[in-house]
Amino acid sequence: MSRLGPAELTLAEIAAEAGVTPGAIVQRFGSKRALLLAIWQGVADTTGDLIRGLRDAHASPLAAVHAYAECMADLASSPAAVVRNRAYLQADLADDDFRAHLQAQARATREGLTELIRAAIA
Repeated sequence: MSRLGPAELTLAEIAAEAGVTPGAIVQRFGSKRALLLAIWQGVADTTGDLIRGLRDAHASPLAAVHAYAECMADLASSPAAVVRNRAYLQADLADDDFRAHLQAQARATREGLTELIRAAIA
């Protein structure tokens, strides 16, 4: 997904990178949409863990906030990467199922960053 936009991302591309056959992905997930929904659910479910892990890995809450910002900035490593990320976001916002995962991730991010910032201020 970091190299290919939504229209370019195929099950064949995903299978090749994962070292499996496209049929194995279809058998497990049924479709590209179902696979992407599973990925987004995983992201939404683990965002809080990611932020807690950053807190545990850094000497201060402020350093963890900086690490989070750096991680997010890496998503925009080139103009083409920004375009791809925006294309996925646009698709996520337009689809109720994807948007639900995006909202859950956003809530977890807000809660985690709020805790880090409050701890940094304290």
